[in-house]
Amino acid sequence: MLKRYVGLLVVQKFFSSTLLYGVVASLFMVSRGLDYTEIFTLESILALVLFLVDIPSSAWADRYDRKWMLVLGHAAAVMSVLFFAWARPFWMFAVSYALSGVGIAILSGVESAYVYDLCKAFDGQEHSTRVYAWLNAAEQCATLLSFPLGSWLAMHSYVLAVYATAAANAVGLFLVLLMPAQRVRGNQGQEDDQRVTNQRSALVSAWNFIVSNPRLLLLAFAGPAVWVVFNGFNYLNQPLFVRAGLPVHDFGWVMAAGSLSAMAISLLVGRVNQRFGFMGPIVASTLAMSAAFACMAWTNHLAWIVVSILILNMGESLRSPLLNSVTNSLVPSEVRATALSVLTAVGTLLTLILNPVIGHFADHSVAAGLLFSGALVFLFSFGGFPFLLRISRHSALREMSPDPSGDANPR
Repeated sequence: MLKRYVGLLVVQKFFSSTLLYGVVASLFMVSRGLDYTEIFTLESILALVLFLVDIPSSAWADRYDRKWMLVLGHAAAVMSVLFFAWARPFWMFAVSYALSGVGIAILSGVESAYVYDLCKAFDGQEHSTRVYAWLNAAEQCATLLSFPLGSWLAMHSYVLAVYATAAANAVGLFLVLLMPAQRVRGNQGQEDDQRVTNQRSALVSAWNFIVSNPRLLLLAFAGPAVWVVFNGFNYLNQPLFVRAGLPVHDFGWVMAAGSLSAMAISLLVGRVNQRFGFMGPIVASTLAMSAAFACMAWTNHLAWIVVSILILNMGESLRSPLLNSVTNSLVPSEVRATALSVLTAVGTLLTLILNPVIGHFADHSVAAGLLFSGALVFLFSFGGFPFLLRISRHSALREMSPDPSGDANPR
């Protein structure tokens, strides 16, 4: 029975992760009358909803029934795509992105908990890691296939790719309905109340640690904030392709190449770290990403644009895990998870303000938006580099050895 449910989950993950219109999302919104300031403001709305809904949705799922929270999350995702297809005025796009934020927030924590307890219910919790790997593989396959298939559909009609995404996501929603309920135990309410108390205590302790070590906030800028800027490039790459004369049906192949290059670099991060430490690769990848943004702003040549996209994807895939390792080593284990969540929230909230500014520059010209994005990557990262350079002299960090006690002193 467990194999049957796991198979359903893997197939469901594939359909729910299908995003066929992503390759032309910004072109679609521009065709509906939005400018880039409005488009990047939508990203801020998405991030704000994620911030507000993430923790409460997980608490509701623990208190009631995780399956129906999953159903709610996938239903919100389907409705967000339908609103996207129907939208013309800005407020309808805002509703679409808000619904998308609700769906992502619900699914981010609830899905993982549901999978583990599903395995546990059938005495198969030792297989949970393998199940997570299968789900991740299904998501990556859906993402890679979405690029060329979405381009082919968009070649005929942008909105066709949107409706096809809604159909695929609806199949995922239907498959969730076939999964078993996962109701909480009778004494779960008391456990939840105790957990809320513990979470509040951990949050206070984590905040006090960050306040006493304010330079940790620089890593929030160098990590999560830069990732949001990098993610925003997905709205600027499409007008770049148009400017370079790339046909719509080839958009997906370029974006798939970027994803594959990122996956390849992710497999090499450990070796790079062992040979060069963490400081050199972080500096090199940051400089390369900033240069890639500048190159795309300067050139109309397709080959240079493709090379720059590959560099962006590989650079972020290299620097992100290295920065995560450094940040983990600097935070005591007893407040590590909460402190990292706070730092991520700080970096994300900063970009809520900056996203519309990127869009404002892009409205003047795509080149201006790219140059401003590259400048943000450079400034956010290099603001923390003196701090990283200081701690890089610590042998434990230089070798990236595990530091469960958080002995590294960031002061």
